[in-house]
Amino acid sequence: MRHYGDDAPFLDVVYVRTWLRVNHVSARKLCEKAGIDSDLLSKWFHYHNKPSLTMARYLAEAMGVSVVDILVSPEEVPPSVRRADERRRQHKRAYARERRRKQ
Repeated sequence: MRHYGDDAPFLDVVYVRTWLRVNHVSARKLCEKAGIDSDLLSKWFHYHNKPSLTMARYLAEAMGVSVVDILVSPEEVPPSVRRADERRRQHKRAYARERRRKQ
């Protein structure tokens, strides 16, 4: 069974970090300009979370680039990242099932 987010794109961390370095902008300043929490960007940088399209748009607008430039498909990230993402999603689904059973 496929769930929402299974095929959601990841943040292109290499692109964003390179953009930050080239433009001499800190991640915190970029977050302030985009109106997003710096902890959220950190989660995206470490592949612990995937950005929603709305959040990706805010980030892209703050950078002055297209949303397409900062997102990559799940097939383009390392296999270890895909496996960790799948394990996280399985754990979340199992936790949600268990909570529903207890109610």
